[in-house]
Amino acid sequence: ANSHPNSIAVDDFNNDNQLDIVVTNEDVNSIGLLLGYGNENFANQTILLNQSDFQPFSITIADIDHDHCLDIIVANHKNESISVIFGDGNDKVKSIIQYSIGYSSRPYSIVLYDFNNDTHIDIAVTDDATNTINILFEYGNISFEKINTLSTGYNSKPLSLAVGDFNNDLLLDLAVTLTGTNNIGILSKLC
Repeated sequence: ANSHPNSIAVDDFNNDNQLDIVVTNEDVNSIGLLLGYGNENFANQTILLNQSDFQPFSITIADIDHDHCLDIIVANHKNESISVIFGDGNDKVKSIIQYSIGYSSRPYSIVLYDFNNDTHIDIAVTDDATNTINILFEYGNISFEKINTLSTGYNSKPLSLAVGDFNNDLLLDLAVTLTGTNNIGILSKLC
């Protein structure tokens, strides 16, 4: 079967000072890891997560639990959730937690940032089914709570997301592609 790789992220997952690749395989509902050898070659893909009907889309990485091991955050387009896959620093999965985005949602793109300036990484995720951006805040206990839902407009279909200070007011803004209206939107003054 075709795996339909959709999104990748790159970092050193097994602490060997070589870049590795983590990839979403949309059509076979899996997350794969390819360990790098440092010479443009990679080991065969190891499946870290394989779950029916979750259709992983966007993927990003960070040390969410501050244990000096990389964790993987995935938008699950089909099952209305995001997954946080906690790594053990040796290319293995320590644990997995899923967070619901809401009924009839379709999470698509993820960005990580400290949106509320509390030194903890928060998650923003687009939802093209409900035309929203959802922000999940992490409060230091390695669990996320959906606190903020931002509307992007009727039938806007938000997909890709980026973070920056686009108007130089020293406050965080979000840029989002709105495929339903053929526009790019800026949501200003988030923090």
